[in-house]
Amino acid sequence: MNEYEEDTWSIASWKADIPSKVSYVKRLLSTSQFPECSKDVIHMLEKYFKAYAPDTPPNPGLYLSAFLDDVIDLYIFYSKGSGAKPLSAIQDLQLLEVICSCFQDQPSDSVRCGVFYLLFGISSQDIKDGKVDRKVEILTKLVSMAVALQCDHLLESMAIWMQRHHHRAGIVLKVTSSIVEDYTCLVPASLPFLQTLASHSPLMACQLMIALISLYPVVIIDKHRGNFFLTIL
Repeated sequence: MNEYEEDTWSIASWKADIPSKVSYVKRLLSTSQFPECSKDVIHMLEKYFKAYAPDTPPNPGLYLSAFLDDVIDLYIFYSKGSGAKPLSAIQDLQLLEVICSCFQDQPSDSVRCGVFYLLFGISSQDIKDGKVDRKVEILTKLVSMAVALQCDHLLESMAIWMQRHHHRAGIVLKVTSSIVEDYTCLVPASLPFLQTLASHSPLMACQLMIALISLYPVVIIDKHRGNFFLTIL
């Protein structure tokens, strides 16, 4: 057994020789096939947050933070600047399915929110590094899939993301606009789920309503069409 095999994916347990362990994990990921490599990264992040109590979130050092940023760029966003090969349309869909499945299967609220924010949180450095467009691209597609597949856990995480990014209104409204365009306009058959969104994810229903009011000048609530339906004039 390799000396690192026992705690390969439990990065919270790394206490010594971290550079060597980082190199080892990167080698493992580089030899893993898509989309397994993306799934491995998400599971690694889940273990990382699971190792901490909800009220004591992890605070990785600079070296570990850089490592997490690297593997997320490479195996979740496949960013152009990371050196990763761009995904095809089918692979993009596979990636979304992996992310959606991982979040739906994760029972811990704190772990889901921690991983989601680590993946999709937008910082000033992200804006400076030009990472925002790719994050928003994946995020908008992911939310659309979550609505279509009724992934309650993912919608809850997304709602918290919207709440925490209220100071970046343009980004939040772009995601909201995609939901309207994808479902209200292009896929009317999905409207029944949006109408009952409050029963699936009350927080998402609330955040979506706030964003819609900001996005459109006139919005009225149609009480005759269900628990949550907005008629946009």
